[in-house]
Amino acid sequence: MSSIGKKITVIGSPGSGKSTFSKKLTEKTGISLNSQNDKKSIFESTN
Repeated sequence: MSSIGKKITVIGSPGSGKSTFSKKLTEKTGISLNSQNDKKSIFESTN
């Protein structure tokens, strides 16, 4: 599957399994994971 230009947004309540689902989806499709959790932790660690 070509992943050029493909984006999937996963939304849900805290603790609902979004990150787990996204990681599995990445493994199956090859689409890269761009996690907002990672970005949030980067900014929190600089304070």
